[in-house]
Amino acid sequence: MRFLGLSLVASIILSHCGGSSVPAPAVQDRKPDTGPPNFHFDGGFPDSMEFEQGYAREFNILAMAHVPNQGRAVVTAEHLPTGSKFDGQIFSWTPDCGAAAYVFQHDVAEFSIRFTLKAAGDDVQYIQRRVGIRVFRFFEGPGRLCGDPQWRRGGFDLSTGVPAVYFDRNFPEILATFQGTNFTHDLRASAHAFPVGDMTMSISGLPADASFDGQYLTWKPACSDDPALYVSRKRTAQLAIRLVRNSDPTQYATRTLDLVAHKTTPCTSL
Repeated sequence: MRFLGLSLVASIILSHCGGSSVPAPAVQDRKPDTGPPNFHFDGGFPDSMEFEQGYAREFNILAMAHVPNQGRAVVTAEHLPTGSKFDGQIFSWTPDCGAAAYVFQHDVAEFSIRFTLKAAGDDVQYIQRRVGIRVFRFFEGPGRLCGDPQWRRGGFDLSTGVPAVYFDRNFPEILATFQGTNFTHDLRASAHAFPVGDMTMSISGLPADASFDGQYLTWKPACSDDPALYVSRKRTAQLAIRLVRNSDPTQYATRTLDLVAHKTTPCTSL
């Protein structure tokens, strides 16, 4: 009975002093919160950024970053393209001139940056956003030098930083069909202007059996057994697309688009 009493007293003393005869559960690491409601980049944060070789552009990323309780936002960046800079507030870049500087596909080189937003003093919670980067190739010619302001592509309204005319990421690189089949695609659905609708689209390089009315590209590849027309059972045509801002024709954007028709045997006109 005496030992039982001593054990009870010891238990009470340990409890009073904060001790415990049962091991405390291990403290679990807090996982980064993938989307705390008060951590956010606002609606001005770009889904993509567009640049042209030889011309500077910058984005104030910190101005679009917000954290809770009026805390101080801290933004970091990863996977910056060579030559670009991010100082914690401004992302800036003047892409190098020269055809060998980047790997271009359809006259565009693409990159991706990841921005991380935290609150100062909090290394646990954060959110991240990826931004696509597109660099347009500059074509030099007699008297046309990369970096010369008069030859800037003019894809942006420089007073607002908003793209004046541009093609979004859904604009196709290739449109394919079969010979004898009627095919229609709305190209303006992936083209945009500021203000909305202030644009005209034109195409060069259309095959004789294709047409474009300013919005819809229509093509019904003719049935043919001509091996010069259908090389390796495939017919191709590369189109040059030009999007011009009506209110300022010096501002424009260009893309290329491949039309592909596959040969069928026998060819049935639909």
